Amino acid sequence: MKTLTTSCILVLFLICLSDAKETFHSFSIGLASPINSSAPTSTNPDTPNEKALKLGWDAGWTFFGKPFLKYDNAIAGLSFGGKISFSRWVRDSTLTGINFLGTQLISRYYLPMSNKQINIFVQGGAGFFIGEHGFKDPDTLNVGLPPSVVQVTKGKWYGGYSLAAGFNWDIFEIVPSITIVGTKITSSWFAINAAVTF
Repeated sequence: MKTLTTSCILVLFLICLSDAKETFHSFSIGLASPINSSAPTSTNPDTPNEKALKLGWDAGWTFFGKPFLKYDNAIAGLSFGGKISFSRWVRDSTLTGINFLGTQLISRYYLPMSNKQINIFVQGGAGFFIGEHGFKDPDTLNVGLPPSVVQVTKGKWYGGYSLAAGFNWDIFEIVPSITIVGTKITSSWFAINAAVTF
């Protein structure tokens, strides 16, 4: 319950930050490919039977303000904001879900270009992620319990960061990104998201 309460407070804080002049919102969804995600699905060290995660998906709401638009120089492309994301994968051996809810502070910079139809940008962010398991954690299915018993695993807080580069045309964006989360053994993924910005 404490984790849920803290998450709600962070989300409300980011929403308050988003209510500013010259603020833009971006809603995105795309495919997320885990990097180095194989984990043992057997407790026997002689036969670990390692399995990887399937291709997953990543969705998010990004908001950012452009406080320097009044300047007619390179600093006009600098913006600051936040991102709330949800990412999910399924382990191919037991259909165990691996989820991360992320809240990050971000900085985005639009490169100066002569062609104003297409804008190229780079983006970096850092913050906290909540998840029950990391990519490399051993299989989380408890075979000692019947299927009718619901298993509840307490979420854990992890620090993490992301790096992205992309472009937008009018209201549409394509944003490839890499996200790294500091689980017991680092979890990282590459995502390509399509977004609508307004």
